[in-house]
Parts: sequence; structure tokens; C-alpha cells
Amino acid sequence: MVLSILIGARLGHVIFYDWDYFQHNLLEIFLPVKFAPTFQFTGFRGLASHGAAIGVIIGIYLFSKKIMKKPILWVLDRVVIAVASGAIFVRIGNFINSEIVGKATNSDFGVVFKQLGEDFPRHPAQLYESFSYIFVFAILWFVYWKTEKRHKLGYLFGLFLVLLWTARFFIEFVKEAQVDLREDWFLNTGQWLSIPFVIVGLYFMFRQAKS
Repeated sequence: MVLSILIGARLGHVIFYDWDYFQHNLLEIFLPVKFAPTFQFTGFRGLASHGAAIGVIIGIYLFSKKIMKKPILWVLDRVVIAVASGAIFVRIGNFINSEIVGKATNSDFGVVFKQLGEDFPRHPAQLYESFSYIFVFAILWFVYWKTEKRHKLGYLFGLFLVLLWTARFFIEFVKEAQVDLREDWFLNTGQWLSIPFVIVGLYFMFRQAKS
């Protein structure tokens, strides 16, 4: 899971958000350094949750096939509850690091990100997301322990995709664009990437499947 998340998140950022740069600096994809204009240790700057989601699915597929010997959906139905709780803390970390900031509120309300050298309030979009994921976690936990839906293979996985990426889709409206030259897009990159996950989630929730 750890390797799947890190590799998927890193490649997701490279491919979805910053390929224009990394196609000319391939070594920097997997090395925590920057070579130009001067050599600099940077750490891994850039991880994308959409890529992490794809990485997790691939990792769990291999795990379920090679080790658990159970259907991948059986594993995913259980793992997504923990993943939802982890997402809460990821966004808190983004807030602490002044990453993925929201748009200016144009009012006296909001958070001033002094770390960015700013003196005006922005939407704390990271906290909006973190707060919404608490409900995603709670709903998944309730459905698993208190309803019979846990016996429908793939239902909780689908519910997770619908809840989490729908929340992400709407919160993106108050976020700053994460990719230069995409500010004028009708929907931003995160929203376009969220739509397929929601559609897949609806399929698993409402498909006819054996318990």
C-alpha cells in the first residue's frame, strides 16, 4: 500500500499536472533533487491523489491475487474505510504546509497564509476537504457495520469513489488552479479527473452483482 500510494501519487502529479516540465527532466521524477539551473535537494515536490487512487487499486489487485487469494473488490470494500480516514490527515498536512490553497475570499473571513508571504484571506480549501472526508469515513463505517450492503461485492468501494470524488469536485471550485495556464478552464484538472472516478463508483454501486 505504501509503495502503491507513493509511486501512484508521484506519477499522477508528473503525468496529470506537470508533464511539460518532467518530460525534459525524467530523472527528477524519481530523485528528490533538481538539476537545473543549479543542483538542489528539493525532496519530492508533487503528489497527486488521483494518481494515488490508481496506484492503490493496482497494488491491491496484485495483493489480492498473489497473497489474499480473494476477489479484488472484497479487499477494496474494506481498505477504502481506512483510506478515507487517511485522506483526512493528508489535507491537514497540506494546510500546515500552505499547499493547495483556496482562492481569495475577498472578505474579512478566511485564512491568511503567511508562509506564502501573503496578507489577504483565502478559503482554507484543505480544511474543507478534510472535514468532508470525516463524513465519508463515517458513512462508510456505518454502511459496513450497520447494513447488509457490505455483502454486496464492490458496493462500499463504489460508495467511497462517489462520496470522496464528489466532495473533491465541488471543493475544487474554491481552490486556486494547480497548473499554470489552466485557470480559465471551465473545470479544473482535479475536477476533470474526479468525474471518471464518480462514474466508476456509480457502476459498482448499482450493478447487478452476487452477494
